[in-house]
Amino acid sequence: MRNRVALLAAGIGIVAGMVSWLGTPSEEAAGIVSPPAPGRQIESGIVRHVVERPGVGTAFVVDHAGPDVLNVSIDGATKAPPTEGEVTNPAISESGTVAWAEDQARIKLWDPRTDEVTTLNRPDSTTAVFSPTFVTNDRIATVGQQAVPGVPGEDDGLNNLFEMDLNEGTWEPLTSFAGALTDWTAVRTPVTSPEGDVLFIRVRGDSQATTQPGFELWTSSGEEVRRVTKLPGEMYLAGFSGDRLMWNAPSEACDDWGLYQETPGGLEQVGCGAVLADPLDAVDPDLEHEEHVDFAVPTPQAEGDLGVIVGDFASEGQAAAAESQMRDVPGQRVVTHDSLPHAVAPGAWVVLRPVPQGMSPDDALKDVRHEVPSYAGMAFIVPLGD
Repeated sequence: MRNRVALLAAGIGIVAGMVSWLGTPSEEAAGIVSPPAPGRQIESGIVRHVVERPGVGTAFVVDHAGPDVLNVSIDGATKAPPTEGEVTNPAISESGTVAWAEDQARIKLWDPRTDEVTTLNRPDSTTAVFSPTFVTNDRIATVGQQAVPGVPGEDDGLNNLFEMDLNEGTWEPLTSFAGALTDWTAVRTPVTSPEGDVLFIRVRGDSQATTQPGFELWTSSGEEVRRVTKLPGEMYLAGFSGDRLMWNAPSEACDDWGLYQETPGGLEQVGCGAVLADPLDAVDPDLEHEEHVDFAVPTPQAEGDLGVIVGDFASEGQAAAAESQMRDVPGQRVVTHDSLPHAVAPGAWVVLRPVPQGMSPDDALKDVRHEVPSYAGMAFIVPLGD
């Protein structure tokens, strides 16, 4: 699905990119966190959509020209749940259940304890679904695309949020937006707050106008759905760091999306890169292959393609001081933006530790946070490779 909102962000729905930022919560922090994630090419595909539920696990997609691979690290083990087609938007519940959108036609649920996969068909009134988010262990919300007369089927004329009680198995609408050819609504980047409210961006525009659409922050809490505020321009939600809301907005300094954290004094830029918006320079491998190709069964992504970084630091000396408190691991070193341009902000330094072969990324991250607890909030997983 390509749509007018996607063209603004060079992508579709919630997709993850590389991020360098401060303030990642420790393992004990509550709530859902979208940690830094790649949007770059590695040997076996493009790593996208990295998400973490602190204390539970991590998940990310390796995007291929053909069937994608979903990698999940739960309880120290890295597994690849059975998937088919285009995989997007993974989410992890507090109990460890993993959800994702598949071909934007259905939502899949995977229980890592039993290896059971459950398929949730899209709501009857929709033509596509994407961006699931767990409201609780037993409730899941997702964006549904709905048809609008006069709007081509591949375009977003109308989006609404839907919620399912997994014990009942029935989708119910959370929002009731209406769409028309000259008044379209798209819903993007839904995230669940630590209090259980679903926050999302509503984008409104006129398909026959040449002006930029309007962006608004909305919230759904219980039976109440309301607009929180109009936004000054194109902005998307990027999850939570503890109880602080994170944002993606264009940044000239980053030449990409900037990552911002809400503070009492306003938004503070804490790094560069996309989290729930598509990275501006990423190309979907499926768009590069127009001819039919038979693909082999995907295999889990090698841990060696990932690393853990600690940073950002304002000087090389500060990064070296942090590294001196960490145990010596082969390949560990201080690097800059030149070495990891999608992970390190310009003018900053980080400590990079490659994930050892045979170790899950989640365990590698836990080790680093245990070794340097004072920097636990500055440690996160990144991709390696060209």
